[in-house]
Amino acid sequence: SLGDPNRGRCTFSSDTLTGSGSWAEKPARIRKGQFTWSARWRLRLSDGTVLAFRGDTSTGAPDDFMEVRRPPSINDGEVLVEE
Repeated sequence: SLGDPNRGRCTFSSDTLTGSGSWAEKPARIRKGQFTWSARWRLRLSDGTVLAFRGDTSTGAPDDFMEVRRPPSINDGEVLVEE
């Protein structure tokens, strides 16, 4: 295992909807100096819709993550909609 997952809570707000949920990212691989994470997000909206994302994110160049603290970008994944 490359490490323990990062976890947290998130909120969403727009003119018509609000929502809250959780996220988790677990280190998956290190390749060519880039960290790849297995990522999951789940967001429940005020209209009852639940959005779930599962996929991979990447930190990009090591300097982006360690010095600039740029958040990981989404490489591949899918958003599932539950109503």
